[in-house]
Amino acid sequence: MYLWKAWRDTRSRLALYSLAGVALGVLCGSDVLASANYRHLWHANGRWDFDSLIFSGELYWLEMVGLAAALFTGLLLGATSVGRAYGEGAMSFVLTRPAARRNLVLVDWTVGLTGVVISLSGLVYVVYPFLSYVEVRGPGNILGILPALWLVGAAVFGLAHFTTLVGGSLGKGLILSVAVVLSYGFFPSVLQDWWHVDFLSKPVDWTFRILECHRSWPFGPFEWTGMFFWLAVTVGFFAASVAWIRYREV
Repeated sequence: MYLWKAWRDTRSRLALYSLAGVALGVLCGSDVLASANYRHLWHANGRWDFDSLIFSGELYWLEMVGLAAALFTGLLLGATSVGRAYGEGAMSFVLTRPAARRNLVLVDWTVGLTGVVISLSGLVYVVYPFLSYVEVRGPGNILGILPALWLVGAAVFGLAHFTTLVGGSLGKGLILSVAVVLSYGFFPSVLQDWWHVDFLSKPVDWTFRILECHRSWPFGPFEWTGMFFWLAVTVGFFAASVAWIRYREV
């Protein structure tokens, strides 16, 4: 019953986020075509020679767009998944049912992470035909960014879900999770720029290095340690949500 309700409440947002991801992918692909025409780089047979350019930084802004999409999707899906139940006053009813409370978290995560994967995949897969059209060598390399985006989106989803459970409302959960994301992303830079302290900026930069794996994948080194870091963060937030709802009083 709760699975059906969670899907019903999420399907409209999932469709919207998926369409937004496809639209962003089309914009990124259009930039590839525009850059190819502007650079006028050719093969000997008269076709585009875009390989070195595309993987040395031309799609750097795609990495940034993908990261922003992962943060946005994870935050909203994570906060609204349980925040809607608080807003409708249904949380007390759900918690008093004879079913195990952990099932609430399992359903929210199943539906939410499915939405994260579909939305971010729409962004990246749409770029692939554009790379094939300009005959980039190894256009499938762009798909190497997907695991990184999925894991970052899952970790942010877990953060938003947990803070919403703790805060008791969608608004509080979203504010708390946004504050954590902004602090993680900008506080190390502030320390480095203002007080020349870089002991935090280097670890944070390392955690986001997984977004660059597609530049050399599948032939270059893969950031397995970074992947395990985000996976551990995701599992940690899942365990925290299960523990919180298990011992929470109605």
